[in-house]
Amino acid sequence: MIEKSIMYNGKEYLLNRKIKTNKATYAEYRNEKLKKIKFFEINNDELEEIKDKEDLKKAITENYITEV
Repeated sequence: MIEKSIMYNGKEYLLNRKIKTNKATYAEYRNEKLKKIKFFEINNDELEEIKDKEDLKKAITENYITEV
């Protein structure tokens, strides 16, 4: 299960949205205080580092979003 909040480099990030493409589903986590965003690829309900950054870039620019 994808967590609503995660710790990344000692800071808490909150799940903002999921972005789905034909290749993968990505989770966007935000830290509003630091004004930082971190993306992860979702694979079998586990967070992983992004494998295809071009696919993620296309998904963001074309606003492929699923509700959280």
